[in-house]
Amino acid sequence: MVNTGHPSRACKLCRARRIKCDETKPFCLKCAKSKRVCPGYRDAFEINLRDETQSTIRKAKSAALRKAIREGRAPEQEAEVEPQGQGQTKTCRIAEWTPPPQLQPPRKQQIIAVPEDDWLDRHSTSSSSDVSPSMSYASSLSYISNSSPETYVSFKDLEGGSYGMPQTLQTPLDQQATCFFLANYVLAPPTGVGRGILTFVLPLLNIPNFQYSPLQSAFSAVSMAALAGRPNSRRLFSMAHLHYSKALEDLTRAMQDKVAVRQDTTLASAILLAFYEGLVSDDVEMSGFKKHISGATAIVKLRGSQQTQTGVGLSMFEFVRATSVRQYTFFANISIEDLTWWARQAVCDTVGHQALVLNLQTTLIRAEADRLLKGARTTDKIDKALKLLQHARKMDDELGLWFDKCPPAWRKVVSGSAADVPDDKIAFVSAYPGPIYDYPNVWAAGKHINTHVSRLLLNQVVVRCIAWVCAPSDHTLTKEYIDANKVGKEQVADIISSTPYFFGWTGDALSTPYFPCGTSEMPKGLAGISCMWPLLATGSSRFATRHQRIYIKARLAKIAEEMGIRQADVFSKASHIHFSHS
Repeated sequence: MVNTGHPSRACKLCRARRIKCDETKPFCLKCAKSKRVCPGYRDAFEINLRDETQSTIRKAKSAALRKAIREGRAPEQEAEVEPQGQGQTKTCRIAEWTPPPQLQPPRKQQIIAVPEDDWLDRHSTSSSSDVSPSMSYASSLSYISNSSPETYVSFKDLEGGSYGMPQTLQTPLDQQATCFFLANYVLAPPTGVGRGILTFVLPLLNIPNFQYSPLQSAFSAVSMAALAGRPNSRRLFSMAHLHYSKALEDLTRAMQDKVAVRQDTTLASAILLAFYEGLVSDDVEMSGFKKHISGATAIVKLRGSQQTQTGVGLSMFEFVRATSVRQYTFFANISIEDLTWWARQAVCDTVGHQALVLNLQTTLIRAEADRLLKGARTTDKIDKALKLLQHARKMDDELGLWFDKCPPAWRKVVSGSAADVPDDKIAFVSAYPGPIYDYPNVWAAGKHINTHVSRLLLNQVVVRCIAWVCAPSDHTLTKEYIDANKVGKEQVADIISSTPYFFGWTGDALSTPYFPCGTSEMPKGLAGISCMWPLLATGSSRFATRHQRIYIKARLAKIAEEMGIRQADVFSKASHIHFSHS
C-alpha cells in the first residue's frame, strides 16, 4: 500500500531495515533484542509531513490553481513558485538531515571553548617553514581535492534524487548507503573477545550538531562509496565523490580553526576520508590515504590526554594507531618519531593490545634494518647488524609466546582441509591446499594474521642481516638462515590457511549480532579490509612460493571485485607480488 503521508516515527535502524518498530524511548527494544545498537529516533522537526506521491503533488497543484483563480491571481504567478516547491519535495533525502537556513545555528555556537594556552599557541610561529602537522594536513586537503577525478553530476542532481533513480517509491539512497556501511564495516565490541571496529561512528551520527559538522559529508562520502562498490552500483561513485569534495572543504575549515580541530567530529572525518580513499582510490602510491592518516595522527597528538577519556575518543585513538602502524609496516618512509610516540601510548593491558605493541616493535626493528643495511659495510655496522639479528630473533620468540598464551576464547581451530588441485587451477580455488583455520570473530582473526605478518617480517630481517654480514659467502648454509626460512614459510602457510575464513565469513553465531544492521548473506567488507594488508605482505615475502603468490593475487582481485575495495586491486597488481622464484 502506498504511503499516504503519515511519517514513520520508528527508530532510524528499523526504518533502514524496513521493519516495524516498537517505538520505545529512548532506544528501540527490537534493536536490543537483536543485539544491535539502536541509533535513536529522528527529532520532531524531521518528522514533518512528506507525502510525495504523484497523486498528492497533482492534488496540491490543482488546489493551488483553484485558490489562485478564486483570489484573482494569474496562474503564471503561482507557476513561479512551483519549481521551488517541487525542489523541496525532491530533496527529501537531504532535507531529512538539514534544517532550513533560518533554523541553523551559527557554526561558532557549536564549538566548545578550551583554554587559550593550547598546543597551537605554543607551537605556532610566523615562519612559513615551521607549520604544525594539523595545519600541514589542512593545506594538503586542497591538493587531494585538486588531484581527485572530475565528476559529471551536480549537487542539484544529487539532492533532487533524479540521478539514475527510477521515479518509483523506494528506500532513499542515503539510507541504503548508511545501512550498507553499518552492516559491512562497523563492528560493535564482541562479548569476551576483542574490541569493536569503527565503533565511534554510531554515537557521532546521533550528536545534535552532526549536520553542521564535516562528519556529515565525510560519512555520506564513505557510505555511498561502500554502496557503490557493489557490482551493479558502480554508477554511484560519482555521487560519493561529490560528498567527498564537500567533506574536504568542510574539513579544511575545521582544521584551520584551533578549537574545531580538537573536536571528535573533525578527527572522525579525517578517519572516514582515509577509509574512503581505501575504498575508491587506485593510486599505487596511496597518497590520499597516507595524507589523511597522517592528518588524523596529527589531530590525535594535538588532542593530548583527553583523547582516551571517552569511549568515542578511545575508539578513534585505537583505529588511528593500528592504521598508522600498519602503514609503516608496508611503506619505506617510516617515521621513527611517530612510531616511538605510538609505542608510549599504553591504553589497556589486554591480549589484543599486547599483540599491537609487539607488532609495533617489529616495525621499529624493520625500520632499523632498512637504515643500517645501506651503504658500505664497516666493522661497526657489522657488529650492529649482528645485534639487530639477535634482537629480531628474540622478538620473534616473544610473538611465538603470544600465540601459545592466547586464552581459549582467542585461539584458532582447524575447521577442515582443502584438497590438492592442479597448478593451473590454483587461482580459482577458495582455499589453498592444506588446513583451513576458523576464528571466534573477525577482530580476533585480524589480530592473529597481523601477528603472523610480524613474525614474517622479523624473519626477513634475520635473513637480510645474515646475507649482508656473510656476503660474498653463501648465507643459505648457515643455521640462522635455515631456522629463519623455516619459521617464515610457516607464517606464510598460516596466513594462507586463515584466508578462507575472511572470504567465507558472513558473521558466525558469535559475531553477526554485533553489526548494527544488515544480514549475513554475503562476506562483510570489513573482512576484506582486515586480510588484504596481510595478503600483500605475504605475497611480497621471500618465503612465499610461486603457487602461493598466484593464489594470493587471485584473492586480492576477488576482494576488489566482490567487495568493491579498489585498494585490494592495487595490491593484486603490485609488482613485488609477481616474483617468480619458488
